[in-house]
Amino acid sequence: MSTSEKGSSERSGASRWIRVGAVAGLAVVALFAGGALLPLGQASAGLFRHHGRHSPEEIRDRATFAVEWVLRSVDATDAQQDQVRAIVERTVNDLLPLREGNEDMREAALAALTGPTVNRQALEEIRTEKVAEWTDASEEIVASLAEIAEVLTPEQRQELAALADRWHH
Repeated sequence: MSTSEKGSSERSGASRWIRVGAVAGLAVVALFAGGALLPLGQASAGLFRHHGRHSPEEIRDRATFAVEWVLRSVDATDAQQDQVRAIVERTVNDLLPLREGNEDMREAALAALTGPTVNRQALEEIRTEKVAEWTDASEEIVASLAEIAEVLTPEQRQELAALADRWHH
C-alpha cells in the first residue's frame, strides 16, 4: 500500500468512526432538535422543523424517539435499549438547564449592543461564560457518545456506520 493510499485509508477510517459516533449519538443530538443548546433558544434546526421552543417534555420525547429508531435499526437487545435510554435521559436532563440561561444571555447581549455605547466588556463576559458552558456540554456529549458506543457490539457499531454512510450520500 502506498503512503497516499494508507493516508487516504486512515482518513476514511477516521471519517467512518466520526459518522459512527454521530449516528450512535443521534439520541443525544436529538437535543438539538428541540433547541436545547441553540444560543438563542430557537428550535428551527435538527431532526424536525418547528417554529418556537420545544418544551423539556418534547425534547425528551424526541430523544426517546431517536433512541428507539436507531436501536431498532441495529437490533439492539432490551438490555441495550434500557442502558442507552438511561444514558440519553441523563444527558438530556443534564443539558436542558443550558437552555434556560440562553434567554438571559440574549437579553444581556442585546442590552450590551443597544445601549448608548457598545459594552464590549459585557459582550466578552457573555462570550467567555458561554464558551465555558459549551465546553462542559461538549465534554458531556462526547462522554455519553462513548458510553452509548460501549453498550453496542462492534457489529452494531458497524451497522450504524453503514447507516451513516447511506445518510451521508
